[in-house]
Amino acid sequence: MTVLAKIESLCRKLPEPKSYYFGAETLWQAMPTSILQFHRRRQLDATSECHNRFVLIFNMAEQGGVVIDGSMYQFRPGQALLIFPYQSHHFAKFENPHLISWLFTTFELSDQELLLPLRGKAFSLDDADLIRLMGLGQAFHGWLEEGTKSETDPAVELVRLLTGLLQKQRPSLNVAGSEGPMTAAHDFVERLSRHIYEHMDREIKTAELARLVALSPSRLRAKFKDAMGIPLGGFIRLTRIHKASGLLQSTEMSVTEIAAHCGFDSLFSFSRAFRQQVGESPQAFRKRQLG
Repeated sequence: MTVLAKIESLCRKLPEPKSYYFGAETLWQAMPTSILQFHRRRQLDATSECHNRFVLIFNMAEQGGVVIDGSMYQFRPGQALLIFPYQSHHFAKFENPHLISWLFTTFELSDQELLLPLRGKAFSLDDADLIRLMGLGQAFHGWLEEGTKSETDPAVELVRLLTGLLQKQRPSLNVAGSEGPMTAAHDFVERLSRHIYEHMDREIKTAELARLVALSPSRLRAKFKDAMGIPLGGFIRLTRIHKASGLLQSTEMSVTEIAAHCGFDSLFSFSRAFRQQVGESPQAFRKRQLG
């Protein structure tokens, strides 16, 4: 049967519309924009910038640990992970950094609620997902070579991939060691990061965390930096700033309220820390993000 004959066969099966003014709806009221892809084959930076982009990561080789909003995810080859805008995220040090092969796809999307079913999950991709991911890669290469003249649109291919992931409603995998035992280093970081995230609204002392994992403060600091590649104090500060960034963008809380909620003892200390990390004041950041 020719393609034209197949189309005609489908046409013959179409029922008469009940209304000529209402048709099929779509999940996508807005399309992804500003799509980028890049590949990492080396140790990832432990620190991360505050930004308003989604980050979709596909692990092609080498298991790694990713701390997102205080939870440690064991991220295995063949899995994908979606990080939301302003989510606090840090990459643990790899046991074999020379084996890393991770594909990053970052993008902006105005309707964040649409992707909420994928939040906080590391999920396996099947063959159909991989075909869509390859289509996205080919479309992005076409855009790199030809710009808007390319025959394929990365946004369309990304929508196909995300729609497939949303429709399957996969169960969460590898969250806080839910699938198989965590490595000792990941378990150590998980206990600390979760405690930090859950008690972010107050001062967290090193001695308190040291008691949590039964180590001396000096041994705790050394072991944490060895596992994450970032000092413990810097990790706590970045976690607070990431949380504050999200609140500035998504809530009507005052800057003073956000400072207190994120554990800063004064508006001055919050503004100083925020400017050092983000490059502008909390007020300027909010104004820029909200347009």
